[in-house]
Amino acid sequence: MKIQALVLCSLLSLSLSYAQTPLADSLKEVLKKTPADQKIKAYQALIIKLWLNHPDSAMVYVNQALEFSKTMDIRTKAIAVRLKGGTFYYQDQYDSAIKYNYAALKYSEQIKDTALVANSINNLGIAFYRVGIYPAALQYLLKSLKLNKHVRQTYGLVTTLNNIGLVYTELKQYDKASDFFNQAIVLARQLNDNDGLLYSLNNLAIVYLNQQKNEEAEKFLNEALTIGLKIENPIWESVTYSCFGRIALEKNNLIEAKKYFDKSLKMRGSVHGWNGISEIYFYFSKIHERSGRPDSAFFYLKKSLRIAKHIRARDRMVSDYKSIAELFVASKKYDSAFLYQSKFIALRDSLFDENLARNISDIQVQIQNDEATEKLREKDIEINSRKNQAYFIASIAFVVLIAAIGFYRSMNRERKYKGDLEQKNNEVEKQKAALQSSHEQLARANEVITRQNAELEEYNLQLQSTVDRRTKELELANKELNLVNLELDNFIYKSSHDIKGPLARLIGLCNVALLDVSDPKAKQYLTKLSETSKNLSEIFERLRTVSDINAAVLTVEKIHFTEMIKRVKSRLKVLEGFNEITFKEKIEPVEFESDPMLLETIFNNLLENAVKFQKKSTQFNKFIEIIVKRSDGTLQISFIDNGIGIQEKNDSELFSMFTNAALEHKTIGLGLYIVKQCAAKLNGNVRIVPNSNQYTEFELTLPLQS
Repeated sequence: MKIQALVLCSLLSLSLSYAQTPLADSLKEVLKKTPADQKIKAYQALIIKLWLNHPDSAMVYVNQALEFSKTMDIRTKAIAVRLKGGTFYYQDQYDSAIKYNYAALKYSEQIKDTALVANSINNLGIAFYRVGIYPAALQYLLKSLKLNKHVRQTYGLVTTLNNIGLVYTELKQYDKASDFFNQAIVLARQLNDNDGLLYSLNNLAIVYLNQQKNEEAEKFLNEALTIGLKIENPIWESVTYSCFGRIALEKNNLIEAKKYFDKSLKMRGSVHGWNGISEIYFYFSKIHERSGRPDSAFFYLKKSLRIAKHIRARDRMVSDYKSIAELFVASKKYDSAFLYQSKFIALRDSLFDENLARNISDIQVQIQNDEATEKLREKDIEINSRKNQAYFIASIAFVVLIAAIGFYRSMNRERKYKGDLEQKNNEVEKQKAALQSSHEQLARANEVITRQNAELEEYNLQLQSTVDRRTKELELANKELNLVNLELDNFIYKSSHDIKGPLARLIGLCNVALLDVSDPKAKQYLTKLSETSKNLSEIFERLRTVSDINAAVLTVEKIHFTEMIKRVKSRLKVLEGFNEITFKEKIEPVEFESDPMLLETIFNNLLENAVKFQKKSTQFNKFIEIIVKRSDGTLQISFIDNGIGIQEKNDSELFSMFTNAALEHKTIGLGLYIVKQCAAKLNGNVRIVPNSNQYTEFELTLPLQS
């Protein structure tokens, strides 16, 4: 453990030896000067420049971007969260990378931004590749490629092509891997993207190395080495040196291999590239094994395995388990060899089970089918466009033909009209004389109209004066009415407040007297007095509710109907017969916002009436049914019960205060009046509707858009 800590500390210290590029410094200056609406773009440019070779520095700016995004729109949050997922990937924290890229994907889908969706699923794909979940990796990456091509986005396309190639390399489908790497090389050259070109050349070289085609690999590695001298990219330069080390190791030139691997280790240590460091320790073990130093080989293999386990790089763990097992076999330690061979087989089978090839094939077929469907759709669009062009040309030709026919007929009519023109001129002269006579008559009529207009204008002035006077009288009456309403509300509030205390004391005294008095007649009177006092208290409470509703200012919140009904039922449990009633709730999932206090008041009053007015008999099943559903752009809520029912009356009488219908049930009718007032306040409507089963049914209708 001490040795491991010393090595880790030394690798951390190496990061100080690589200064960040002048471009990164210039981006930091740009970030300071960028206005808020463009700041996330500046953060993105800076973080992407840093995250490959300086992921820890990148994470500092990622956290700043996340804090900045809290006050911005969803698109800004999607970019910031994706940048954090990408930085976790370059820190070899793949679980965190997957978590944050899933969140970024959710934000991107919410705003339907195809480019952001493509970037997020690309990051998810390469993260799944690193943890060895190849079907998911391939599915995400192929979908990202398709989306990028669909929106003609080149940003990130080189990386996506490379990432797909990496999955096929791991699956040993080298022809497909080479095809994607070659596509990436061509695109990187077109975009003059040296970083992407270096990445692509290294990956294609690795494909050839895996097939023992070292000469072809060296050709691409030499070009990669030349490009690496032009740019500051320790991660991908280190891959180039690692590949040269593999070639030297293949030739058994151990000293040269060690030299290349040392360079690669130094570069990867400078940027904390733990996956690459684990790989270099693996190759160090191979050098020591061939040099006849099995203990050193074990040492480096176990260091490689510890790092691989820590970052969950399962592809590296497979290689380490296999090599450790082989070393134990060579050392004739068969028990230990069997242990590691078992680990190797278990992990390999989890990565490459019998369903993997079928799943990969299904994914490829699905992507191909999607691409074929897209091409057919584009072809149909093109055919329809050509048809429309043909129709347009035919229409133009038809219009020209019609115009020519019309012109010919027009010329014929003109010749005919010229022959009739002289005759008509004579008629015009005669009509001219008649018009002169009519003009004189019109002049006399105009004098009469002018006089009448003057009289009408004088009458209008008198009428306007009368209207102004009546308007002032109405405004004064309206002010007086508002003042009366305000005084009435104050009276109700003060009366309910002043009388509630004495009523509470009266109810308490009745309860105490009932405990002390033994005379049945006196108990009967005290009981009635207590009930009357409670009813009176309820009257004042409801009058106060009416006043509160009139003065209420609407507060709009998201409504959760199940929780609201649960609260109302909890308050109604004290009512007589509540436990004998079965509640049925049919609530359709719907996004709805309204004033929760007013809506809960409606539910409370309607359900309270339904409970109070149930039949006293216990010989049948009592129920109350609540139905919430969407209907023609409105929210419709039905309250149905099989209680004693309500005699047929019109809605205006039923929902009025102090109605005869209410007095029949020994109430004052305030409950339904409150319901009506609340519904009106919410721009809704409540009514009693006929029910086919002769049940009592109230229907509340509210607009979906509050």
